[in-house]
Amino acid sequence: EIMGIEPEKPEYWLDQLGAVLARWGIAPKSWQEIGDNGFQLLVQPSQTWDAMIWLKAGIRAIPGLDLRMGVGVGRVSDTTESNAMSDEEAYVHSLDAFNRLRPLRQHMVFKSRWPDLDGEVNLTFKMVLTIMNTWTPVSCEAILEKMEHASLSQKELGVRLGISQHAIST
Repeated sequence: EIMGIEPEKPEYWLDQLGAVLARWGIAPKSWQEIGDNGFQLLVQPSQTWDAMIWLKAGIRAIPGLDLRMGVGVGRVSDTTESNAMSDEEAYVHSLDAFNRLRPLRQHMVFKSRWPDLDGEVNLTFKMVLTIMNTWTPVSCEAILEKMEHASLSQKELGVRLGISQHAIST
């Protein structure tokens, strides 16, 4: 869910969200919008952290905006045409996690069929969010650029972004 200063005005964030989501597949099989300011994205478990970082940085790169994520893990059949109202395990867990965001006052919640794993991952999310929630739009641009061009050194990345190597390091 996109949240921030004026989430009801999608012209401020819809293009950025579309560009980030397009990295992970084609709508509606891999992702689609849900409601006015939400979406669901289907990725392989090995892609989850990268997708979460990319999405968080992509939205926080827009001043005043942030992202809340309910992450669900579970089975999904290959025949699912659309991930929006699915009763398959991953989507049920994702919706459950998303519905727990506000009561828990968190920006990321994880849900699977394994409660012990949920506890460990949610503790990790809390720790990671202490860093992610301090990202500025400028730092998000640097994060996105580094993810896009992983082989660049800090100096090369600084040149690309027009900022110092020290700023990249920070």
